[in-house]
Amino acid sequence: MQLLKAFRSSAIRSDLEQIVLDEKCNGWERRYALRAIAAIPGDNFLPEFARFATASEDSMFDDSLFDDLLRLASSHPRNLQWVFREVEQQDPKVYLQVLNRSTNYFRQGEDLNPILCRRMIEVLEAHPLLLDLKLIGTLYFQDGSESTLEWLHERWDTLIYLCLVGEAKDVFRLLKNWDQLREAVFKNCPSMIEEYKQQQLEVAALRLRFRPAPVDYQSSAVWQELNAWHQAALAGDQQAYGKLARVVYHEQNDLCKRAVATNLLGKLKHQYDVRPALFHALRHAPDDAKYNDLAMSASIRFEAGEALRDIPSPEVWETMIDAFFIRPQNVLESFLSDWIAYLTDRLSGIDAPYSGIKWGDENERFWFRALAESNDSQEEDALS
Repeated sequence: MQLLKAFRSSAIRSDLEQIVLDEKCNGWERRYALRAIAAIPGDNFLPEFARFATASEDSMFDDSLFDDLLRLASSHPRNLQWVFREVEQQDPKVYLQVLNRSTNYFRQGEDLNPILCRRMIEVLEAHPLLLDLKLIGTLYFQDGSESTLEWLHERWDTLIYLCLVGEAKDVFRLLKNWDQLREAVFKNCPSMIEEYKQQQLEVAALRLRFRPAPVDYQSSAVWQELNAWHQAALAGDQQAYGKLARVVYHEQNDLCKRAVATNLLGKLKHQYDVRPALFHALRHAPDDAKYNDLAMSASIRFEAGEALRDIPSPEVWETMIDAFFIRPQNVLESFLSDWIAYLTDRLSGIDAPYSGIKWGDENERFWFRALAESNDSQEEDALS
């Protein structure tokens, strides 16, 4: 079910609609069916789904389909006629919270966010005491249109007051990206400057923890060996290409080395037929049990899939489908779903840039960082 949204096919639309309406289907089956319908091109009007358009303050923790119905309405705008009908009847505070949370599912200033923010403003104009820092932040960051900014500036004194009495983390988030408001708050309360600087230091420390500082993986012996083969292969050395491919196929002792080799092999896709090696890696490469706690132990398969994503062919598409189902618990399923959707578009003649989920650059991939850590360990052993 999860994979159906990647196909974007109108041929299965009626079956998907029956799944949504079937009382015997569970919540996740409905969610996946709705997501698949949302991905189908067109503007299909589906008012029969209105009975599922309920949400509450805690709907992110229950089986509400409201968020998926919003995605449906974003792709098929005619459904905006009914999607808000039920939640509009709720308590204004709850309605605001539902609208506010829903903006997280769309890009800043795009999709449904301007509509969601306009509805928030309409509620706040009727109930001005419900305005808080979270709602201000959403209006500023998620919409940021000229009319919304003007609305916020008309309430400038209220914004300053809420910053002076609000929780530190909410105030900091707002002030660090809004220079004009930050200057106004500091002018009204200079004592907040030191508190703000302390919050900056704490956030910087957290960012360093979750986004570690760059490491020098390129000085490691493993990288230098693999990269030498890669550079030689670029220059046309078939033997060097074969050495790199053998690591991708057979390395068992150092799976990080195998993942990095897969990355470098994938970069040769415009010069060599890398598909056989990458097909094998995507389908059969082992996951690295040392990194299970990162919920992304499939480093080799990830590198193979990322490279294959940019080789649109029926064989690659079929291999992606195989890879999606070949593992009972597949940590790559979200990546594969987006890769398959992208390949489906490319093979259908839709030449759009890839917009699915991505991993970070080499420095954010633990298998590259492991090369530097291994190098540091070897240096320490030599010194001792």
